[in-house]
Amino acid sequence: MGPLLFFIYVNDLPLINKESNHHNMVLYADDTSVIITAPNYLDLNILANLLFHNINIWFQNNVFIFNLDKTLYKDFSTNRTVKRMGSIQYNNTSFTNANLINFLRHMIDSNLTWNHQVDSVLRRLSSSCYALPMSNIL
Repeated sequence: MGPLLFFIYVNDLPLINKESNHHNMVLYADDTSVIITAPNYLDLNILANLLFHNINIWFQNNVFIFNLDKTLYKDFSTNRTVKRMGSIQYNNTSFTNANLINFLRHMIDSNLTWNHQVDSVLRRLSSSCYALPMSNIL
């Protein structure tokens, strides 16, 4: 399936639970990210399960497979707040809490620092700067 046809096929996915103020869905190429906000861990787990249930129904109706093995979650906090304990589960599958995620080519850690992103950009710039003198030889 080509990119345009795929996008047309999944363009109504973000409309799931559109009346909810607690989540935002971001589609980028063939990746889907969901941002869920909740005041506490219990509410977060309830909201996530409801959303995952609705996403799973949408997938079944559109003949897609909801790959729970590739599903990760990231719990964000500041350095001053206490980290939440526990995990998010759906259909007896516990999701992995990733230490670092790549969101639209931006490396994001749980404390929302830019350290990993800066390191990633520096590595790419370093290799590019090394290649520049070699291009003059050719």
